[in-house]
Amino acid sequence: MKLVIRSTKEISGEATPPSSKSEMIRGLILATLAKGTSALKNPLHSQDTVDAIRACRGLGANIMVRTDRVIVESRGVPLQSETTVNTGNSGVTTHFLLPVLGLRGEKARPVTLDCGDQMKARPVESLVSALQRLGMKLHVQPQRGKKNISARPAHGKGQAIRPSFPLQISSELFGGKAGVSGVSSQYLSALLMSLPCAKNDSVITVDNLEERPYVEMTEAWLNEQGIVYEHKKEDLRFQIKDLSKTTTTSAPPRLTDAVHFSHSEDRTLKVLRSSKSSLLTPSKEVEKKSQATRDVYTIKGGQAYKPFIKMIPGDFSSASYLITAGVLFSGTVVLHGLDMQCPQGDKELVTILQKMGADIRIEGDTLTITGGKELTGMTIDANAIPDIVPTLAVIGTQATGTTEIVNVANARLKETDRLRSMTEGLSEMGGDITEHTDGLTVRKSVLHGASVKGYNDHRTVMALSLAGMLADGETLIDTAEAINKTFPNYVEMMRSLGAKMRQK
Repeated sequence: MKLVIRSTKEISGEATPPSSKSEMIRGLILATLAKGTSALKNPLHSQDTVDAIRACRGLGANIMVRTDRVIVESRGVPLQSETTVNTGNSGVTTHFLLPVLGLRGEKARPVTLDCGDQMKARPVESLVSALQRLGMKLHVQPQRGKKNISARPAHGKGQAIRPSFPLQISSELFGGKAGVSGVSSQYLSALLMSLPCAKNDSVITVDNLEERPYVEMTEAWLNEQGIVYEHKKEDLRFQIKDLSKTTTTSAPPRLTDAVHFSHSEDRTLKVLRSSKSSLLTPSKEVEKKSQATRDVYTIKGGQAYKPFIKMIPGDFSSASYLITAGVLFSGTVVLHGLDMQCPQGDKELVTILQKMGADIRIEGDTLTITGGKELTGMTIDANAIPDIVPTLAVIGTQATGTTEIVNVANARLKETDRLRSMTEGLSEMGGDITEHTDGLTVRKSVLHGASVKGYNDHRTVMALSLAGMLADGETLIDTAEAINKTFPNYVEMMRSLGAKMRQK
């Protein structure tokens, strides 16, 4: 499917963005782990949540989907799974369920976790390595008569075997000590959600954690459930421990002898050293700073989740396109259901736009945006907010001066390489944009319509649709069906505000 967009002059009206995908999927999985009946109010109905619901049903949960709520009935841990669980192309669901599949009891039969082709291209070595250290046995499923082979990270001596799907899980998640890469917050969140249900206590070490707000979102769920854990953060540059962020209700296990993860095990550097990326330079801002932190989590085992009722808040990631449209075009846009006190990192877009000169008023959970104000470029450290990097790139084309988006190499490890996809798309449309290994430099530009690739990435498609609204003439974006992943009624909602776009 293609998205056809024509130049738009004014955006006005009221809208309520979709509910948070990140909160919704966390809720579905924790409700599956809890014994009893839970309810998720104001749910998100999208392809990612459809995939998550199907997968949780495969773990034995009885899930009833209604317009205003999703009800989950579960027997809790130990889970009773089908022989195969498929998570589609939902990265959050796939990563979160890998350790959850180790909570089926020691006599459970092997289970296979499979996913979509897009998800299979994303790195998972670090999480697999950590799970093996925590007692799980994972095997790459045989193909064409070959025997199963143990999944192990591509490092060390001998032939490297990169873990890939489908993966077979044949033993329990016992707990213990392990390190995991900080390149994706989903790895750590997966462990934090599962390890409280393991038999033994655990110590998890993460160096240079990225996308930190998503981990804080997971912590908020754990805190609501009364889960016992301890979090210590260290600054490796000075080796001084910061004990200010500690959540515990009983004496934790000792933190000594934690296993630290080696970053040679993840694929970030491989991605950055690809044929084109190897010719790029890092953004200047990042050269001046070194992210050198270590997070240590101690998680008490043998705990249980309780059933709950939870209202899913609005999604700032999805709202980012509506907020940006309201800022870049004349008119007034009022958005409801957006709580600036929530732990979602992408709410930072509001602050960034205000600093650039946008007129955005916050009253409770309502944003009122008066558009058409002059914006000034600035330097944005996007390490914690990689999902809105495509949107920030479009904003940069309309801001006076230069906009530097820095410290966000992790944006290359999403559904597509978003630094590359936005550089190519905006360049085709006349944008003045330079790609770096870890960011983008964008200068004010006059955009024109063009046929561009969406790379089957919902964030790239929706961001480029904003560029199409700004451009002279007509813009066509392919793989527009990708928007169903998180924002199925995106076109309808944008049209209701005055955007000239349609599906073809």
